[in-house]
Amino acid sequence: MAWAIGESWLRRTILRAKIPRTLHIEVTNKCQLSCAGCYSLTKETGSWTTDNLSKLIGEAEALGIKQFSLTGGEPLLEAGTVLAVTRKHSGSAFLLVTNGLAINKDLVSAIAGVGNIGVLVSHDGPATDELRGSGVKLAAETAITCLKEGSVFVGASIRVSQETAPYVLTNSFLKKLADLGVKLAIFAPLLPGSPGLTKLDDKERSELPRLVKNLGRKYGIRAVVPCGGGEKSCAGGGLVAAIAADGSAMPCPHIRFSTHHWPTTSLKDILDSPFFCKMATPRTPVSAGRSCLVLDRAEELQTLLKQHKAKQIEPTKLHLYE
Repeated sequence: MAWAIGESWLRRTILRAKIPRTLHIEVTNKCQLSCAGCYSLTKETGSWTTDNLSKLIGEAEALGIKQFSLTGGEPLLEAGTVLAVTRKHSGSAFLLVTNGLAINKDLVSAIAGVGNIGVLVSHDGPATDELRGSGVKLAAETAITCLKEGSVFVGASIRVSQETAPYVLTNSFLKKLADLGVKLAIFAPLLPGSPGLTKLDDKERSELPRLVKNLGRKYGIRAVVPCGGGEKSCAGGGLVAAIAADGSAMPCPHIRFSTHHWPTTSLKDILDSPFFCKMATPRTPVSAGRSCLVLDRAEELQTLLKQHKAKQIEPTKLHLYE
């Protein structure tokens, strides 16, 4: 995993390759849960075949992309596909984002055997059961423990909203994660319009990266906010590209609009398309920790979507422009 991540950094930083740092692939739309704040209405259909997923990853590797995020829905509902593809592409690094419900010792052993998979388990702190369903918090923490004991790199994916912030942005929560064995914590600010939760205000978002970094340092956890470090570009097209379960290409997994579809259009042509290139244009942050088109530049994003005739890719409960 370390070599793959290093190679990706080398290509982007030293060789100045115009490729995203990570390709985010939604393995399936299927999920066991209906969490507050989830924007997806599609729960039953749409999954990658092993052959197609492997072909997509092969195209990405040929371009120099070596880091992949596998999400859903719940990607471990397609565990056979995930294991087969990650095993085949042993020269790349994969980060699997899961609710943890499917994790058991046998699956952990299989993941460890592949050797190039890290796992992020979703955890919303003490509010997890209220927001995700009864027993989910215990399942998540059991999964984290099981992964640690199985020698798999394990992290936590944490949503930060008005409802969760008082609990997850605390010493006690970071200590809990550290005690469980978490090495990486991704604190993701809530998108506007996500049903059932309330987003942080601008001041809270501006302060979030510094607060999270300091909390993580105190407990030996690499704690980060996606696109919260004052980057001169948002995730869209520059740091991340995303492919939905139906093959729709998105410049960011949270911008549910697309102008191209894989495999009708090759990944190279998708990344070179006017829409993706425009989305990757450097932008000066609005303020510290605030570079996101969705959260900070809604009018600019609306204009871009109209200019490039981007179409919404699936039924969604997410309303970005209320």
